[in-house]
Amino acid sequence: MPLLPGRSERWAEVQAELDTSRRTAYDASRRRVGIVQESFAVQNVGGQDVVVLQVESRDPALSGRKLRDSADEFDVWLRAAAVEVFGSDPWAALADGGAAAQGHHWSNVTSELVAR
Repeated sequence: MPLLPGRSERWAEVQAELDTSRRTAYDASRRRVGIVQESFAVQNVGGQDVVVLQVESRDPALSGRKLRDSADEFDVWLRAAAVEVFGSDPWAALADGGAAAQGHHWSNVTSELVAR
């Protein structure tokens, strides 16, 4: 998702809020809609900042519909912030079946790799 011109700093502010003051609401939102994992990575492509969004859910379209249609205060805030920096709601794309086709996935569940 390309960041709108001049919106990289605002996106960094949103990310900081998701990791601090809005963390509890963010976690609750993702549990409520069935998202198991979500990540955002900012990359510069051809001189433009883009955000790569990865969402893991058993049913990404259902999760997207729940987020798109949610009246929860946090979800409304995050949708507005996304429109401010991207010009659109990325989770609505999930609702419309806009999730990328799953490619190769590998996972190792052996205890020596997950021990902390």
